[in-house]
Amino acid sequence: MTKIKGVSILVLLLSAGAAGFLYLKKGPGPGATASPSGDSGGRAAATGKSAFVGDSGYLMEFPSGYEVYAEMRGKSEIVYFFPKGTRPTDDERQYKAAGIVRLEVSRPPEFNGKRATLEDLKKGVQYALRNNKETFTLKDVAMRRTAFQVNILLPVEITQLFVDGTGVFYSFTGADEAFMYSLAESIKETGAARLPGAP
Repeated sequence: MTKIKGVSILVLLLSAGAAGFLYLKKGPGPGATASPSGDSGGRAAATGKSAFVGDSGYLMEFPSGYEVYAEMRGKSEIVYFFPKGTRPTDDERQYKAAGIVRLEVSRPPEFNGKRATLEDLKKGVQYALRNNKETFTLKDVAMRRTAFQVNILLPVEITQLFVDGTGVFYSFTGADEAFMYSLAESIKETGAARLPGAP
């Protein structure tokens, strides 16, 4: 059974003697079309320019032909951007054809009393992908915020963009790099709300 192994900020692994950590996401098996469940979080603008206000205190612009679905999963906010008429899913094999981008907003974990940095996250992502014998490339990205991009080539071709925020990490997963970049560049942190468990 093929497993989808995009990197997700849901599971923390502390490496022995290092401040590195790793996040693993395993999606549904072949033929599965798992859709998100639970109450929707945040809110999308009803008219005019499309915008989404996340529960964790940020605003993001998105194309008017798209819809948004959001929910809290533990201490992470999961947001799906998808074309009107389609459904959000966790099955990353469908992202390219359906035009879906998934965003995960999470607080950085702490290691020995210090909050993890985006550089720590990068090391953890590389460790996880190498450990799972994934085929991938990784590069730093020049944008307003510190960011890096991972292109996973096998078992499923998927792109991830990890962006540093104020007290949170933004993790975008999808197949449309330009769409993810536009979402990331539009982030405006409002500070109006905090993720559960935030100090």
